[in-house]
Amino acid sequence: MFWISFASVWCRKQTDHHLELTMENSAHAPAKFRVNGALSNIKEFSEDFNCELGSKMNPTSKCLLWK
Repeated sequence: MFWISFASVWCRKQTDHHLELTMENSAHAPAKFRVNGALSNIKEFSEDFNCELGSKMNPTSKCLLWK
């Protein structure tokens, strides 16, 4: 439930035009990247959703911020 709640905060339908405006004018990454980028780097997410190693949501090389 935690992962779904986290992702739902950023859930929105975005037109290509709105995405372009966001990328040009915002200091923050677009919602899709804020969710997928973060979750794909968390081992526990990949385990909970049985993401295949090497897949988009479970890359073999992960960005570790804290140990």
